[in-house]
Amino acid sequence: MANFHFVRAENWSKLVAVHDRWVQDYNKQSHWAHRNREDGRRSPSEVLGWVTGVRYHPQDLQKAFFSTRFTRKLDTLGYARLKHWRVYGEEGLARREVALWIGNAGLTVEYGGQTLSHYDVSLSSGAGKLKDVRNPRLFVTRYRTAQL
Repeated sequence: MANFHFVRAENWSKLVAVHDRWVQDYNKQSHWAHRNREDGRRSPSEVLGWVTGVRYHPQDLQKAFFSTRFTRKLDTLGYARLKHWRVYGEEGLARREVALWIGNAGLTVEYGGQTLSHYDVSLSSGAGKLKDVRNPRLFVTRYRTAQL
């Protein structure tokens, strides 16, 4: 990184701009490691140009980084127990393992990526324990109770 342009950067924003230019130049120039490629691609941008990042939905990122996940098995009536609370999932999924997500938005019960139910929760200030579970919202799912 001891480059003429890096040394001349006077502040952080100029250093970032010089670094961006350096990365751009590095990815465009021909590299020795790619000299024997049969397809004629010599630079990293030519070799990896088709690679794109995975795009995630904002709600999936919110769930992954700002919530806590628990797994529980539903009982015969479709309920899961979490920290002395009993929350409903779906009776048609009795004895199946579901995911329970606790975050700022509340408590969500999911199976196979599909939301079964959602509850508003209150957390105790210090320990992050469930203080109150209320306002259940059940969602229509494709899982039904077997007819007798």
